[in-house]
Amino acid sequence: MPSLSQIGEQEAIRRITAILGRPKIPSSAKIITGSGDDVAVVKLSTNARLLFTTDTLAEGTHFRLDWMRRHLSESEVWRSLGWKAMAVNLSDLAAMGHSRPLLALLTFGGHGDISVETVGNLANGISNISRQFGFSVLGGDTIRHDKTIISITLVGELLTNNPVLRSGAKIGDVLMCSGPLGLSMAGLEILKNRARFSASHERFLVHKHLYPVPRLKEAAVLGNVDNISTSMLDTSDDLASSMGILARQSRVGFECDLSSAVIHSALRRFCLDRKASPLSCILYGGEDYELLFTVSPGNVKKVLAKIPSSHILGRVLPSSQGIRITSGGRRLSLKDARFRHF
Repeated sequence: MPSLSQIGEQEAIRRITAILGRPKIPSSAKIITGSGDDVAVVKLSTNARLLFTTDTLAEGTHFRLDWMRRHLSESEVWRSLGWKAMAVNLSDLAAMGHSRPLLALLTFGGHGDISVETVGNLANGISNISRQFGFSVLGGDTIRHDKTIISITLVGELLTNNPVLRSGAKIGDVLMCSGPLGLSMAGLEILKNRARFSASHERFLVHKHLYPVPRLKEAAVLGNVDNISTSMLDTSDDLASSMGILARQSRVGFECDLSSAVIHSALRRFCLDRKASPLSCILYGGEDYELLFTVSPGNVKKVLAKIPSSHILGRVLPSSQGIRITSGGRRLSLKDARFRHF
């Protein structure tokens, strides 16, 4: 199988474009010029608010190829990276409420001897999730780099008049989450382990880490015309950090009772095997890409009915009370265990 340096940039772009398929975006927009020119030209016939976001996965910072290769085939390593690179951007759209993706741009950096098959698997992962959500990659850039870099810029459309911001939480609101937390952290810990994993709960946790599902469907409920959610963000960061962000932006405090948090059976089994606390994974694990949000007490039943995986975590307090985390009536002290880029 030839390498990128053997076939050259233009042929690599041609092959990636062929895998991604004919550009497709929602009917409210029209592609004038797709990939092949210096820029993609798109006519947007919409009065809606446009959403712009970008995220990057960098080797050594966001993923370790050596860890992944212990447990996965080479093709699966790259398909999962393509999926995740797009999923984290889609999750940003979900955090703004009822929205849909329109188009994306891809920048890929890698060393010259990376195989064409590898890049094809990466493109397949990106294509799989893009087609699932009904949009396409219109173009991008390829560069030579000593480490793998996958950067995506995503353009979306808000389908309501107002986005759900991080700054709207009100005293007395209820703090909720769209699904269980801590699963991605457990999956990452399994990937770090040199031993092969075989148990079904371990495979499940690794899959949750590699293939996060952006909660656009849930966001359509929380950010509909009634704006059920008063504030929201996605849990790319851990729960402790996410509450801190909402608290600062909304100028409020939180009381979070972890004894009411949903503990997934796979996480419970993982922690039991390692004599660890699932609450630590829930509080300090990140990359679950669930939605953490606040709602008025009168909307809680509506949310629980429409999003069965959602659950209550606590309530919004005055800012003077800070963030109080308890479990079984016992106060827990926060530690600064979050990931830092700098």
